[in-house]
Amino acid sequence: MTEPNAPPLSDFTEQDLKATLNHALGWVGAFGIAGFVATWLAAGWQSAVLFLVGAAIAATGLYESKRLMLAVLSRFNHGRQGKPVAGVLIWFFLRLILAGVVLYVSLRSLEGSVYALCAGLGLAVVALLIESVRLLRAWTL
Repeated sequence: MTEPNAPPLSDFTEQDLKATLNHALGWVGAFGIAGFVATWLAAGWQSAVLFLVGAAIAATGLYESKRLMLAVLSRFNHGRQGKPVAGVLIWFFLRLILAGVVLYVSLRSLEGSVYALCAGLGLAVVALLIESVRLLRAWTL
C-alpha cells in the first residue's frame, strides 16, 4: 500500500525528482524562517542573519543541484537532444564560488555565532532527509 501521490520506485520520473526537490526547498524555506526567528530571540540579530545566510546558501545549493540532476537525466533519457549540461555546470560552479565569497564576507563582517551559520547550512541535509524518509515510507507501505 503506497501513498496516492507517491510513484513506485521503478516509475520515478524527472517530474517526481523535480517535485521531491521542490518539496525539500519548501522545507528549507519553512525551517529557515522559523530558525531565523528562534535564532534572533536566542542569540541576537547578527547570529540570525548568519543563520539566514546559511539557509539561503543551502536553498541555492538545492536549486542548483536540482538543475544539474535534471540536465544529466535529460541527457541520459534523450541523448544529444537533451538539455545541454555545460551551461548548468558553469552556473553550478559559479554559485559555489559566490557561496564561498558570501560565507567569507558574512563571517568577517558579522559578529554572530558560527554555529548559527552551520545550522543554516545544514537545513538542506535536514530537508533532503525528510523527503527521503517520506519517499521510503511511501514505497515500503
